[in-house]
Amino acid sequence: MIILSNNKTVKKASEALAELLKKHPAWLLLLLIGLLTVYLFILFGLYALKNPDPQVEQTNNKIELEVYQKVLERLKNREAKIQQAKEASYPDIFR
Repeated sequence: MIILSNNKTVKKASEALAELLKKHPAWLLLLLIGLLTVYLFILFGLYALKNPDPQVEQTNNKIELEVYQKVLERLKNREAKIQQAKEASYPDIFR
């Protein structure tokens, strides 16, 4: 607990702050936004410290040769079909 030795100074500062916020109410909004931002940074920091990123395990993936050859052949056929479609001329349907 904080013990304040000079209550007059605290009272005077609080009255000055209250008077300032009466004259400029937008500052109260800025003060609240600032406090909310600090609060969110603290929450995010605590979450990041409590839950660090999981470590990714290294795995050795093996590709079967037959499956690879089939996929490669399909890709080649796909490219050939795309080229044929680009070269083909279609009649204009709006005539």
